[in-house]
Amino acid sequence: MVAAPVGFQCRECVAEGSAQVTPPAPIPTMRGTAGDRPYVTYVLIGICVAAFLIALSGVGISTVAGNYGMNPIAIGLDGEWYRLLTSVFLHWTILHIGFNMLALWVIGPQLELALGRIRFLALYLLSLLTASAVVLWAAGEFQLTLGASGAIYGLFAALIVVARKVGGDMR
Repeated sequence: MVAAPVGFQCRECVAEGSAQVTPPAPIPTMRGTAGDRPYVTYVLIGICVAAFLIALSGVGISTVAGNYGMNPIAIGLDGEWYRLLTSVFLHWTILHIGFNMLALWVIGPQLELALGRIRFLALYLLSLLTASAVVLWAAGEFQLTLGASGAIYGLFAALIVVARKVGGDMR
């Protein structure tokens, strides 16, 4: 006989009951494994910083913004659709890039480790294209915009969804 919380049970009954129990599924966490590094986050930050430094190096931010920034009239009339993507990696000032990259540095690794590299990159690209489409729709015809803020807002929204999914504290 085996002692149980409600009395005694025979060994055969305990063995039969243990064979029928399936182990619980692991609880998803936001930590990933110990060896994981958020390489996609680092690469995205590196691309933005490199683009900013190239613009500062002599070409000038105004020239780069004019050629690659989000300009609805250039997209609509000239068909320069690449601006939807390139404008996200450009920034106006050191403060502008500093705050955007700080936000990416803070939330990027958690999301990348929770979602995986491919899904995180897909989420970032979807966020930046959605933000660019909204700017294209809402901005004035001659308004020139730059920055990764729209993509960062998309990551914040995804972080809320992932935190709710795993039962995390969203404070």
